[in-house]
Amino acid sequence: MLTFTYRIGPDVQIRFTEKPPADVRHCLKAHGFRWSPQAGLWWRRKVIGAAEVIAGLRRLIEPRKPDGACWMCGNPDGYFRNEGAATPVRCDECQAIVRHWQAMDARTQRDWILRSQGAVPDCHDTQMIAARYAYARRATPTDPSDIAYEDACARACGF
Repeated sequence: MLTFTYRIGPDVQIRFTEKPPADVRHCLKAHGFRWSPQAGLWWRRKVIGAAEVIAGLRRLIEPRKPDGACWMCGNPDGYFRNEGAATPVRCDECQAIVRHWQAMDARTQRDWILRSQGAVPDCHDTQMIAARYAYARRATPTDPSDIAYEDACARACGF
């Protein structure tokens, strides 16, 4: 399995365990890296943007490596979802629930909330509402003070 190590100093050096595939080599060349046969590594003088290149290499080599636990349900197979400054980490199931929720029009969302919870929530944040929706789809709470429900809402709001 292809892995790599890197060193960031006056220059950036990346050493692979084996010859990287063509798409990885193309990415390195596109970002200004050069192959050094004597040292057996890829290097570049300027350090600006090195972290983004290294993160991009990781995504190329391991495209479905989880980024962390899902913010909504805690599943360890969560992935960053590019949704702006506060990029959430969600598993595929929770992401599908959020997308389904976002596809609803405002009236359908309000009607669903009124039917399932009995009142409109104080927090109109999409993740908070999606957490309520996700929890209700998994197991509808009988008591609004249910601890698991509160935990799902807290995780959705980042607490």
